[in-house]
Amino acid sequence: ARARTNYAANLIAEGRYTEAETHLRAALVLKPNETEAQASLGIVLAAQRRFDEGIPFLLKAVAARPADPVAHRNLAEAFAGQGRDAEAIPHFLAALEHEPGDVSLLNATAWLLATSADDNARNGARALQLAGRAVELTGGREVVSLDSLAAALAETGRFPEAASTLDRAIRVAESTGQRDILPELHERLGLYRAGQAFRR
Repeated sequence: ARARTNYAANLIAEGRYTEAETHLRAALVLKPNETEAQASLGIVLAAQRRFDEGIPFLLKAVAARPADPVAHRNLAEAFAGQGRDAEAIPHFLAALEHEPGDVSLLNATAWLLATSADDNARNGARALQLAGRAVELTGGREVVSLDSLAAALAETGRFPEAASTLDRAIRVAESTGQRDILPELHERLGLYRAGQAFRR
């Protein structure tokens, strides 16, 4: 079971999810409560957008390793992928307790808190705090962090600041050749200039 799980980890790293799934299911036949195999199978299924199948395995991984930030993050991303933002956010926050300086985690959490279509999930003040930290850690030179901060500013009604922050993000994207994300940044800029927050 362990050998199959290890081999599956290599397949996952290469994006070969179907093959990885076969090996992980075989490992779980041999050892049904193998935590690593359960967690990996959850990741593989979620990566294929098979969230209904993957989430139960990711829940088991969190139950087995409640202090593991990776387990919480994997579950949070699966819930978010399914649009279950109110369920995703506590797991993102749990992961952040263990990894407070992880910029991508700060951004993912801030983004949901600022842009969720679920009124009960949004928390602009918390989003502002997390996105501000991400911008600070990246020296204000990273597009995703600036985008997250702009969304948080818009959610808290600070539209002129949101627009100027997103304008900075656009300049960074242009200067670093990230042209593929410019259309969505310009779309959000239009919303902020019109006094509207962005909803994902």
